[in-house]
Amino acid sequence: MLIITPAIVLWATREAGDKHTYRPLESAVFSIVLLGMSAYSLNLWPVPHLIHLSLLLIAPVLLWAAFRFSQRITFTAVFIVSGMVIIATVTGHGPFSEKGLNESLIELQSLLAVLATTMFVVSGMIVEHKLTDDALRESEEKYRMIFENSPLGITSFDQNGIIVSCNEYLSKILGAKREKVIGFNLKDCLKDEKMKSLVAETLAGKFAYNELDYLSITGGKLSSIKANFGPIVSEDGSLLGGYLYY
Repeated sequence: MLIITPAIVLWATREAGDKHTYRPLESAVFSIVLLGMSAYSLNLWPVPHLIHLSLLLIAPVLLWAAFRFSQRITFTAVFIVSGMVIIATVTGHGPFSEKGLNESLIELQSLLAVLATTMFVVSGMIVEHKLTDDALRESEEKYRMIFENSPLGITSFDQNGIIVSCNEYLSKILGAKREKVIGFNLKDCLKDEKMKSLVAETLAGKFAYNELDYLSITGGKLSSIKANFGPIVSEDGSLLGGYLYY
């Protein structure tokens, strides 16, 4: 049940976290290595064993599947290995054929249960990690789209007052290219005293707002703006910088 059921369920349903696991060349190499290692470990391949490693040779190959492929591929590999081991044991091959058939099958059942459970846990953790990465990537992409397409000029700066990001609309308001705006030091280079005081309040952890006519230093453009400042704070409460939109 631990071997057949997961494989059937995974192939019968849409698998989560299976977006970037199609690797034809690596899949072909993996299949060859898996079958070769399985045959070698079970004495099905007519090559003399230099050292008896039993099924230990197969474990790294299954971990390869868990880390590089989907859960479907992982449990299909477990299913194939399990089938080969059972067939080898019944026909008198491999490390489990040295005892009576019933005793050998009982030992084999325990080993395969441990193997399937281990692969289930490992592959589950990896899939969860992939899902988290995908969710984070999608969230970052949504944030980027909102940031870039906002009808407001938006910028952020670090705790030293240096601008680290700005959207395209802000650069149009300022009349300067984005590359020229990023890296500008608000604390040291601003000439407008009202703007400097707003930056200082923000870096003190306060929200600030003012309506003013602002002459852009980077673009030389005069604009009437409603400046909204706010601090950016980390989870532990430390100040990371601030943001500005208008």
